[in-house]
Amino acid sequence: MGGSKKGLTIALVLFVIALLADLYTTLQLGDLVQYLESNPIYSHVGLTGIVLFNILILVIIYFSYTRSKSFRNRFMILNMVITLTVVRIMVAYNNFLISKNPPTLELARQVTIEMKRQVVSRAVGLSLLPFIIAIVTFYIYVIDHNTRIKREKYE
Repeated sequence: MGGSKKGLTIALVLFVIALLADLYTTLQLGDLVQYLESNPIYSHVGLTGIVLFNILILVIIYFSYTRSKSFRNRFMILNMVITLTVVRIMVAYNNFLISKNPPTLELARQVTIEMKRQVVSRAVGLSLLPFIIAIVTFYIYVIDHNTRIKREKYE
């Protein structure tokens, strides 16, 4: 499907800005990162792996969006990107707060995997609720609003 990709571009730029803010605020934690980082894949791939994984996600999102012929799928992809961006902003803000008043190394070492899991669960739970609300609202909206795209305009 052709057509404008302005919405996708805006969403991906916001995603990258949030990723950079998250990375920057994570790096501000210095030696505490290894004890405080709650991303479950951090222990396997480190910060570099997380950045590379996010680049892969961006590529998948771009190709999924640009090759989709369904406006519903395109909406869901944009909804997912914005949701991930908001989660990343919350994480960056949390990192910023921690870096302003960092715990001691001894205290940071006491953070358990279960404590990290709870942090991730809370962040995911908070972000999934609006995502689910948007999906349900969208599909109820579509019931009353049959939308057809004039394909010849874009092909």
